[in-house]
Amino acid sequence: MNPFSLQSHSPHLIDLTQLHNQQQQQQHQNIVSTGLGLSFGDQQQQQQRLQFQHQQQQQQENGFHSSQFLSLLSHGLSSQIKQQKDEIDQFLQAQGEELQRTLEEKRQRNYRAIIKTAEETVARRLREKEIDLEKATRRNMELESRAAYLRTEMQLWQAKAKEQEATAISLQNQLHHAMMNGGVENRGEEGCGLSCALGVEGQAEDAESGYIDPDRVVISGPKCKGCEKRVASVVVLPCRHLCVCNECDTHFRVCPVCLTVKNSTVEIYLS
Repeated sequence: MNPFSLQSHSPHLIDLTQLHNQQQQQQHQNIVSTGLGLSFGDQQQQQQRLQFQHQQQQQQENGFHSSQFLSLLSHGLSSQIKQQKDEIDQFLQAQGEELQRTLEEKRQRNYRAIIKTAEETVARRLREKEIDLEKATRRNMELESRAAYLRTEMQLWQAKAKEQEATAISLQNQLHHAMMNGGVENRGEEGCGLSCALGVEGQAEDAESGYIDPDRVVISGPKCKGCEKRVASVVVLPCRHLCVCNECDTHFRVCPVCLTVKNSTVEIYLS
């Protein structure tokens, strides 16, 4: 029901009431005219009472219409308010969902960025560790090769030392044997020369028998096969013959005893 339509029809109701009042006044006038003997003051009081009742009725009718209008107006306003509230709730819900999606997407992007950074860091460190491992492996291989080389060289030096030791022992034996032979020969020659001198010259004075020839060379070892004057003090390798002196060593390319090509020589100092 439209409250404005009700308000527009309210004058018709007031007209009916006035008509009814007029009818009642006419009836009262008729009653007065009939000779019942009512006074004019009573008529005025009755008329005032009727007017008062009419005013109260109008006020009640106006209040009824106003209450209807207010109820309709309040109902319309509550409907509009409810509709606006629903629209605001829907808007807020949509905005909340949009904000939640935006935050979720941002969180996912940050998570992916962190994962990517961590993977890159791990991959870089793995590459660095692999490079370090390759360097350590190469270094270890180099050290192992060096150790193997040193072991081989040590074994060669040990073999060479053993060979040199055997050579030294053999040379020492040869030198001892040569010194023994040379000493016996020298002592025999001295004894023969001395007996011959005594047989030819006879007895001599003590001063003449104690004379020493400054040009005489006393040989206390094997003679040099080159000059046959000095003691042989150089061993020829690889044949190991003690056969030349230090001065004649440079003039021979082969051993003067066995004619073996000379590789090197070792000088021996006789005490």
